Amino acid sequence: MSPVAQTAGTVPSSPREPGERLVRPALLLAGILLLAANMRAPITVVSPLLGTISEELALSSATASVLISLPLLCFAAFSPLVPRLARRWGIEGTLVAALMLLCLAIVVRSLPWTPGLWLGTAGIGASVSAINVLLPSLLKRDFPTRIGPMTGVYNAVQSTFAAAASGLAVPLAGLPGWSWRTAIGITLGFALVGLAVMLPILRAALAGRAARRALTTDPLPDGVGPGSTAGGATAPLAAGTTSDAAGAPAPPRPSTPVWRSTIAWQVTAFMGVQSTLFYSMLTWWPSIERDAGLDPVTAGVHMALLQLSSIGGNLLTGALLRRVDARWVTMLPQPLIIIAFVGMLTAPDAALLWSVCFGFAAGNNIVAALSLFGARTRSHQSAAAVSGMGQSVGYLAAAVVPAALGVLHDATGSWTPVLWVLCGLAALTALLGWFAAGKRQLD
Repeated sequence: MSPVAQTAGTVPSSPREPGERLVRPALLLAGILLLAANMRAPITVVSPLLGTISEELALSSATASVLISLPLLCFAAFSPLVPRLARRWGIEGTLVAALMLLCLAIVVRSLPWTPGLWLGTAGIGASVSAINVLLPSLLKRDFPTRIGPMTGVYNAVQSTFAAAASGLAVPLAGLPGWSWRTAIGITLGFALVGLAVMLPILRAALAGRAARRALTTDPLPDGVGPGSTAGGATAPLAAGTTSDAAGAPAPPRPSTPVWRSTIAWQVTAFMGVQSTLFYSMLTWWPSIERDAGLDPVTAGVHMALLQLSSIGGNLLTGALLRRVDARWVTMLPQPLIIIAFVGMLTAPDAALLWSVCFGFAAGNNIVAALSLFGARTRSHQSAAAVSGMGQSVGYLAAAVVPAALGVLHDATGSWTPVLWVLCGLAALTALLGWFAAGKRQLD
């Protein structure tokens, strides 16, 4: 087990071993926040422009919905593969490769070439899936005592950039000389800045790995080896040390394969249902509001405010997870979600209030779900494995269920049964959250 994962309190500093390089915590934090900035913005930038894209390319409604669901299907397909890549390339190496792929995919998606729209969207989904899976593992490794607050902060950044991309997409597409292709390409800037910050972090990790390998070839006193102090005890790593990629002994893999672990399935079920709620809302809430009599511009503004309001939920949950039993933290947002759905059924004129209610509660849910990947595992390898499983199943459900809800709407001609189904899913989320946030950890 990694010394970082063993630490119960604040991670102490320790003498550096020969050749060991530390990544400054400020640089590592900047890297994490810039990774978060790229997790949702390249995807949400498309939704406000979907009508324009469909008209220009003559896409049917069904085909256009596939364009929105494609990144989620890529999350489901690639998430289980990411932990294997991280074991081969290290966390930092895999994240840098993901950012490189993201930059390429954004460029390809923006080209005046229709297949590029689909290929680029798939590439974005594949690259973001790696970031989705590995950020919880990175926090487990380098910030083991601050998983909740750090998860809240990076989700707040993610929501901010997602809302900015959504809000700026249509105005930018209307600028002289610009088009929807140019507008969806603006997120390339976020990816390039993230890559510029992650490269020195990767260089430090590789230098540390090389130094440790060199140490293994030198004769050392009895009881002393790489990662040990002169007394033979394992030296704890300082915060920000890239222990995994730097060649430190890797924690053992989970004794129980994650796909057979009750703990992993509890976390996965909670992740899946809360993801389904959020992406169902992301897909259909503007349509629900328009059918209730709101104009498209107002519905779009409400969607942006929904995403912005999730920031408050992100930060509040990050703080609560250090002070309150996580089981209560996972349950408390669900009544607010049910209130939002029932409110939309009974008082649609207050749609702005219901949008903010749902956004705030959804911000709570995602932070709670992501923090459980680290909280219910003992090592960052286990966290990555459970994260890959949870996000694969969760995003598969998030891609399939909204389409099924669309079929339900078409069959009934009303959003009322859809909203009642979503109320039931919110109640189920509360129950699953209680079990997902238990005390036992996956070995």
